[in-house]
Amino acid sequence: LHYIMHVGNDRGPEIIIAESIGSESSSKQSWPIEFYDLRIFQERYGSIQIVKSDADSGTKLAGATFMAINTETGLDYTIGPTNDKGYAIVDGLPFDPDNGTTYTVRETVPPTGYSLNPTVYTVVISNDTPLVTLEITNDREYGALQILKNTNTGENKAGWLFNVYKNT
Repeated sequence: LHYIMHVGNDRGPEIIIAESIGSESSSKQSWPIEFYDLRIFQERYGSIQIVKSDADSGTKLAGATFMAINTETGLDYTIGPTNDKGYAIVDGLPFDPDNGTTYTVRETVPPTGYSLNPTVYTVVISNDTPLVTLEITNDREYGALQILKNTNTGENKAGWLFNVYKNT
């Protein structure tokens, strides 16, 4: 058998296996016996990028980490943590060139001082969208303050007044 590779036609790279190679005047001529379309062997890769910001101010947030999960294979990919510009990306996500591949994306670690964003995002990476960008916000996490004032004898006196200030 002889292997002949054709490159550059409108179908892309191909391999044809022929019985023999010869000319028209020769008794041995080429007879294709198998055909391989190499596009099915080419893996395609895409990316998901995150742009993370404060829901109220739009300030970019560092320190958020996400998980992207391939819904077909169950393989997971970490995205992040986000940098001081609120940006993180994961490259090398395989996708089906014919149908695209679906990934779910969720936040696993919120930025410090912010609550976890509970939304699960569904994206499709494909030939048309090899790079998907998600702009995701977080709400600031607020705590509670409780002040109990007792006298030096342990007696609780009503009517005490307190002011709380933010040190800026």
